[in-house]
Amino acid sequence: MENFNDLFEKILHDTDKIKENIYQIGIEAVIESSDISTKEAILNKLLILFPSRFELYYFMGYIFRDTDMYKSMMWYHICLNINHHNVECVLELTKILFDHNYLHFIYYLNQKYDNILFKFQDDRISILLSAMYIKEGKINLAEPILMQLLEKTEENTVILDELMTQTIYINSSFLFGKLTNIEVAMKYINKILLNFSSDTKSDDEYMRIAFENYSLLCDYVYTDPVVRFEHCKKLNYFYPSSKLFALQCRNNKNKIKIGYVSNAFKDHAVSNFILPILDNHDTEKFDIFLFTHHVYKHDKFPMFNINKKSANDCAKLIYYLGIQILIDIDGHTSNNRLDIFSKNPAPIQITYLGFPNSTALDFIQYRITDSIADHPDSVQIYSENRLYMPRCFLLYKTAESLIYTFTENTEKPYIILGSLNKEPKNSKNVLQVWKQILHSTTNTKLLIKISSVDNVENRINFYKDVLDIDESRLIIVEFCSNEEYMKLFHKIDILLDTFPYSGTTTTCHALQASTPVVTLYHKDYHAHNVSSSLLINSGFPELVCYSENEYVEKVVELCNNPEKLAEYKTSIRQGFLELMEPKQFIKEYENILSTLYYRYGEPEKTKKTSVL
Repeated sequence: MENFNDLFEKILHDTDKIKENIYQIGIEAVIESSDISTKEAILNKLLILFPSRFELYYFMGYIFRDTDMYKSMMWYHICLNINHHNVECVLELTKILFDHNYLHFIYYLNQKYDNILFKFQDDRISILLSAMYIKEGKINLAEPILMQLLEKTEENTVILDELMTQTIYINSSFLFGKLTNIEVAMKYINKILLNFSSDTKSDDEYMRIAFENYSLLCDYVYTDPVVRFEHCKKLNYFYPSSKLFALQCRNNKNKIKIGYVSNAFKDHAVSNFILPILDNHDTEKFDIFLFTHHVYKHDKFPMFNINKKSANDCAKLIYYLGIQILIDIDGHTSNNRLDIFSKNPAPIQITYLGFPNSTALDFIQYRITDSIADHPDSVQIYSENRLYMPRCFLLYKTAESLIYTFTENTEKPYIILGSLNKEPKNSKNVLQVWKQILHSTTNTKLLIKISSVDNVENRINFYKDVLDIDESRLIIVEFCSNEEYMKLFHKIDILLDTFPYSGTTTTCHALQASTPVVTLYHKDYHAHNVSSSLLINSGFPELVCYSENEYVEKVVELCNNPEKLAEYKTSIRQGFLELMEPKQFIKEYENILSTLYYRYGEPEKTKKTSVL
């Protein structure tokens, strides 16, 4: 560094000085330094001397990619302006835009630079394009790209590194999930899991994502609980638990401090369940702290940005704020921060709401549920101790506009059955049951909301074939806005719940719209039973079935009884709203948290020390 600075000063005082050596010395100094400020200072000086060297702008973008997204984007964009043919710059800039959901800007750049994303014969860009199309629901665009990439991996026509291969398999699992082919999605995830061993590096991000994706996919098919749990336990390799803090819990002079960690406080399905809890917390008894990726001003509670911050730094913050109960809202869903929990910054750590299964992680002690969603005699395996709410474990208030309207019309020519859950929940099992219902009725049509925007014809043909019905009995709704989606609940007469992964948000939307929901119960799968808990606790246990035959019979019976459907249209909403009255729920919920807190015992007389 000193040698570089000396040469730089000499050059500034002698503009005729030959400059060849200083460029190489500067780049070597950037590579050797571990300090971002030092790297930036060297590159700024090199840019004074070599303003047309596009790679310097690329290096600037690279050093900020994990710490300052906007700086990184700016430097990459300047690099691209100078040299449109730098594939590394195109790739890195597109990755950042993809990770932060700026997909429209990707299209803008592609247009600005003459279709640049399609000019490179680079598999890494193809992988990224396939992921982007899947994210947007553009299945017809994603599928041929992935099929070509899969052919390369399976026939070894091109040597791909392990990371690229893993990414191709992960993207393929997402694609086939969108196409409701969960078995094939699982096949590609298992290709990655087969390569796992205890020697795998704990920072292998793609292997961790594969395990978490596996744990999610398990809820879409009937999976052996023991096999699922044994696989998911291996996630502990990626979240090694450490006891870094001298933990204290009791302080009778102060309120109980609760921290919620999630990316779902805003613009997320889980927002419908966590926000009403936050709105109704008793602030005389509890101090609430929110930790999230997407910071906005909350009316009642302080919110801390944990985006791109290390687990150690976040855990240190949580510890020194004195959080006594730390609650994970995300589980193994995307952008979770379970790595923070692995540092054990709070004496009591709980998972709740966002994930319908055990985390299988050693450092999560508790899970909040109820005895219908999680039958006490269930064979489903949990690493956590289950905390049972006396009624339904959910408190719902929609963040969307859902206007209740009812117009009785018992002379409708047909009954509209609705499938409004995420399309991957339309399992082979549930489609066979729906087929029986449609074949047992002549006055029904099936409305299905699909997950894609560009393969409507393919999905029509798929459902027409698998259900063995005429196309006139299908109503296919493309991927649509939230506003249009909410209107669908007033178009359908009966919501057909899915299994083995039942609805949660969708079921609540339907019940608030006073639309009857028919569901199937299975005591051994939590994901199967959320709708059952909502219906039974709302006062409609007759809509919960205990066999596939009973499910068929119940729906057929309702289809033949328009007067009963009309009765439900005036009664279900009221029963559901009574269940979702927040005062009683919050009393029961906070009682569980208070009981845990006071059971924890007196704190060890240990002085807090700096441990990170």
